[in-house]
Formats: sequence, structure tokens, C-alpha cells
Amino acid sequence: MGRTRPRTDSWGTSRAKPRGGRDVASLSAADRSLLFLISRAYAGLRGIHRLTRATEHLVEGLALRGLSSRGRAALTRICYERAKPTTRSSLFRWEIDWFERELPAEPCRILVGGAGSGVEVRWLRSRGHQVVAFDPVPPLPTDGTLRLSYEELARIVPYDVPQARRVIDSAPYGAVLLGWGSFTHIQDAPARLGLLRALRQLSDGPVLASFWSAPTSQEPESRARRLGVRLGSLVGNRQIGEVAHTDRVLPHCGYGHGFSAGEVEALAERAGYRAQVWMDGYGRVTFRPRESVDEP
Repeated sequence: MGRTRPRTDSWGTSRAKPRGGRDVASLSAADRSLLFLISRAYAGLRGIHRLTRATEHLVEGLALRGLSSRGRAALTRICYERAKPTTRSSLFRWEIDWFERELPAEPCRILVGGAGSGVEVRWLRSRGHQVVAFDPVPPLPTDGTLRLSYEELARIVPYDVPQARRVIDSAPYGAVLLGWGSFTHIQDAPARLGLLRALRQLSDGPVLASFWSAPTSQEPESRARRLGVRLGSLVGNRQIGEVAHTDRVLPHCGYGHGFSAGEVEALAERAGYRAQVWMDGYGRVTFRPRESVDEP
């Protein structure tokens, strides 16, 4: 004899063994109907989420491997311009601790890069410090923040960029602050090294930077991202080297590189600094100048 197909209710669930077991079987018809609709909606949302994540990974791989460094920088600026401006109105506690510990007792001139919405700038100015601030995408161009990227400043003598000329002509600085997470957006290792060497010429004081921390364990790369990387290598910039597993491109903030503590310390050594690194969730570092600077 062939198998007898179990009897089902109006939405295809076996009456003999309904999904959810006895809990579902004991519900009223109205509850069961609504439960079915909600469970199907959640299943659909999970499918949409998986599709969205796969699309994000595909586009991320394409951007990382296909775009040049300048292209990734332009993408990052576009992402920030389209994102909702930050509404943070106060400093993090660790920022205040750093200012009180590291800044000179008397007011001084301070350079703030990646100034963003100007939270740090306003706090420093309220304490009497003279602040020169810049950002590649200043949200408030009327507040005196210069439109300038780290890559432009990293050229050491960037006198073809008027905003960089103003930064250089205002030196020396008593300290340098690289705004919240902005160090992570510098596009490649030579630009990071160039920026630190430029700052070493502009200031003998400490430099505070924050960045994405590299994960302690490497997760397997998704198939969608691997496909995006392959497509990027076919249609994009062939001068881009291997894509690091800690490189990311996110819709709200563009390109970013995740650092390990050892990577930050090695970079500091080459640029003429000593690094004190904190890796408690979000990476932070104080760069302090050494007495002598290695030649490039």
C-alpha cells in the first residue's frame, strides 16, 4: 500500500502533528492563523536579511579589489556625506582622561584631524586652547573646519593644497588629536606612515588616534565577498595588492582597516614614535615622539 498523506488544515500544516507541538494544537483557530502569518513573515525577513548580507559582502569585495586608493577614499567621503550626521554632544570619558593627562597645563595650539561634528574642537576651545581643525567631509563648513584629508596632509610638503598650507603654517602644535575612528579610514600603509611622519614634523607633543580593532580570530571569508574580490580584479584597478581580511567597506562609513596592536606599534616605530595601545573593544593609541626619527 502507498503512504497515506496526512490530513492538513487550511494552511498546509499537518493536523496530526502541527508545528510547535501541543502548544500550537491547543490554540484557538484565530491564534493559529495569526501565528502562521507571523512565522511566515519572520521566515521571509530572515531570507531578506541573508540576501542583504550577501549583497553587502559582494559589493564590499568589489570595492576593495576594484577601486584604487583614491577611489576608496572618494567612496568613503560619499558614504559619510549620505549618512546621518552624528548627534554626539559630549566627549567619551577616556577622551577627557587623555586630555587631562596628556595636554600641557597652559593653553596651547592643538591640531584636530577628522574633526567631524566638532565635539572635541568645542571642548578644547572652551578650555582656552587654540584649535586648527580639518576633515575631508566637514559637516559644518562655516565653523572654520578646513576641508582636508589625511592623504593630502601626508605629502610632507603639500603646498599645492591651500588647506594643508594653513595647517603647516600654524605649526608647531602642542598635541594632535585624530578624531574618533578616523585613523582607520586611511587607505593604505604608505599613507598611514606618511601622515605620522608629517605629524612628527608639525608637533613634538603626543598624538591620540582611535581605530577599528582587528578580530582576534580570523573568520572564513564569505563566498559573496570572494566573488566580489574576483570581479574587482577583473574589472577594476590591477595595481591593488592582496585584500587584507581586516579591510572592510561598510555602507555608512566606507573603507576602514582593522589594526592589531603589533601593527600599530610597528608603524609607530617606523615613523619615529613610541606607541601605547589599548585594545578594549575599540582600538586607541597614544603616539609619543622618540628623540630621534628614522629616515624614510
